[in-house]
Amino acid sequence: MTNINASSGSPEVRKSGSLLETEPLVGDPDICKFTRLPDFRTSGLPDTIGLPDTIGPPDIFLFLQLADSAFPSGGFAHSGGLEAAWQLGAVRGRLALENYVTENLEQCGQAMLPFLSATHQQPIRFAELDFWYHATVLNHVANRASRAVGIGFLSTTVATFPVTALAELKQTIRRESYPGHLPTIIGAVGAILGLSRRECQQLFLFQHLRTLMSTAVRLGCIGPLEAQAVHHRLNVCANQVADRYHDLDVSDAAASAPLHDLFQGHHDRLYSRLFMS
Repeated sequence: MTNINASSGSPEVRKSGSLLETEPLVGDPDICKFTRLPDFRTSGLPDTIGLPDTIGPPDIFLFLQLADSAFPSGGFAHSGGLEAAWQLGAVRGRLALENYVTENLEQCGQAMLPFLSATHQQPIRFAELDFWYHATVLNHVANRASRAVGIGFLSTTVATFPVTALAELKQTIRRESYPGHLPTIIGAVGAILGLSRRECQQLFLFQHLRTLMSTAVRLGCIGPLEAQAVHHRLNVCANQVADRYHDLDVSDAAASAPLHDLFQGHHDRLYSRLFMS
């Protein structure tokens, strides 16, 4: 991972109300501009979830709807580097697949969960954290996929839940040209919908694990029934990752599986592809 500021580990941001002035970051001129965020502290974060502007207290059905494979966010169009690893011969058989997914979940926990957690705790810092995460994902394929799935997930929640803050967040991202990465999007959406930080972390890891299992089935690495058995076993790993990195600060976020980044970065060079990344 790459630190933005050697002294503080984050972009230099000066706040005046909801106006954020961000100092230039080396290598990304688009970040040097004024950005205005909806102030979720005073107008955005509804205490309840239900009809028109409120949605009743969050319950298991809300969580299940967000985690459902029928909730269209575009995640199934991406393989997390598994397609490239499979074509290059690095993943062959159930054991190799389990090892790959375990390492991938570990990297998600160490590199992505801190940004999700920080955004959930302080949605007003969305711009800062989104650009910070954007600067750390140097792999162009992974960066592109994270932005595509993030915006897809946010667009679906806006169409699904009648909550003003969600629509404001989407409008602000579009107007100010924020990257809209998946970890920060899920953190902000979860806070707006009333999910706990732990629930957001579990949702993120479950979606990632589910996507990898679906990818393995479609590639022919494993059958659908065996994939469900593997998924069940790896649920334990996902929970352990959530426990291990529950409170990890964004300044300590790091990539733990660089080989997976190489696989994913190789994706655009594959002769034939089923997935976008």
